[in-house]
Amino acid sequence: MTKETWEEVIKYGAYAQELDWFAVDNNGSIGMFSAIMQAPFPDKVKKSYDAYMGLKQLMTSLPKSTSFILTTTEQGNFSDWISYAEKGLFAFDFRDVHRTNAKDQYDLIARPALPLNFRDINIPTNLMDALVQLDCDFLKGYLQTEIIE
Repeated sequence: MTKETWEEVIKYGAYAQELDWFAVDNNGSIGMFSAIMQAPFPDKVKKSYDAYMGLKQLMTSLPKSTSFILTTTEQGNFSDWISYAEKGLFAFDFRDVHRTNAKDQYDLIARPALPLNFRDINIPTNLMDALVQLDCDFLKGYLQTEIIE
């Protein structure tokens, strides 16, 4: 994602550009959230392009460390979500863009068999500025958008 595209996403919303953001739950597990269209995402993610891109690069460069469990019953190509789950991350998608009745939530698409804890990876302090802390448990299988700040 270029800085210009990121600035448009921050100003106008995700819409046609997918934005993956990252959070930690109460257990220290890391989640990846794929935002598109009217999907809400935290203000913390919007603060620094450099922190956002650095954190995304760190997360995408993590090695495969576990098997995945596909949790969605929907049909489709979920290879991006599976790839994150194989790195130890919980992988969510804002499925409301595909629904006729919105649920105002991100849905868990794939999860790791053995979750990675954020304390187990060395996240530089400047990248922590883009990592969101959420008061939830990713194993619940969904994330209500009302807890996103």
